[in-house]
Amino acid sequence: MIFPSCEEILNLKAYEVVLPKKNIPWLAELINVSEATPRNLVRITLFMYEDQEVFLVEQSPSIADKMDVVYSCNGEILCQFGGIAGLNTCPNFAETAKKVRIIWLE
Repeated sequence: MIFPSCEEILNLKAYEVVLPKKNIPWLAELINVSEATPRNLVRITLFMYEDQEVFLVEQSPSIADKMDVVYSCNGEILCQFGGIAGLNTCPNFAETAKKVRIIWLE
């Protein structure tokens, strides 16, 4: 099975559907866990950040200590936002990241 690279995902036309559960194994795992825990993840968005494609995985705002995470295309954690301590490991993300498209929405 061949999985699309981030570049291939970025090149999809607006009318094409990205299926992260089918095409991106590590995202599929996150989504499957979320579906087993209702209202855990609410959105996965593809961004350009520091010259690379990244995925922002957002948890539900109803989670008291929610942690939003930015992943590289291969599933490495690059940034984390939130939690009880108010973690922000990429303080320039909000100002510099460019939204490409939402690829999964609960």
